Amino acid sequence: MKTIYLDVYFLINFTVDLLALHFASAFSKVPIKNYKLIIAATLGGLYAIALVFIPQNSALFLLSIFLFLLINTLICVGNTSAKR
Repeated sequence: MKTIYLDVYFLINFTVDLLALHFASAFSKVPIKNYKLIIAATLGGLYAIALVFIPQNSALFLLSIFLFLLINTLICVGNTSAKR
């Protein structure tokens, strides 16, 4: 049986999410405030930990993916206009 350290798993996922969101914001030239990036990355880390406990082949798994993407998108670019 493998051991998963949730604190290390969270920290790695948080860091990767934060970097990915920051670079996506920079490349798309959509200004996103740092506190929104940190909130979204924290939510991503918590979601990664939650996925450890959700069965992979359930409807709850698919629903959680959809809801996470929706919530994370609204946190990051909720008030940003799409006009360029």
